[in-house]
Amino acid sequence: MSPIDPRLQEALDGERDPGELPVDLGEAYARLISAAQLLAATPAASVAVRVMAEIRQPPVQVQTAGPMRRMVRWLARPRAVTVRLRP
Repeated sequence: MSPIDPRLQEALDGERDPGELPVDLGEAYARLISAAQLLAATPAASVAVRVMAEIRQPPVQVQTAGPMRRMVRWLARPRAVTVRLRP
């Protein structure tokens, strides 16, 4: 770990006005403050709550087709046909 300039440490602790820092320390101060703000920010909301809410919903009732419609679909469905010819 590299040592930190005491003036920068004082500015970070609030004991010194950051405007009094030299340019290079002012840039370091700005980078450190922005990094601290990113770390302090709350993480993005997880989608887990929404996913679990969808899972817990009762399933949607699907109306089944009547027997006549099922028979028509069964007859219209393509089927594999094998033809063998013997000499």
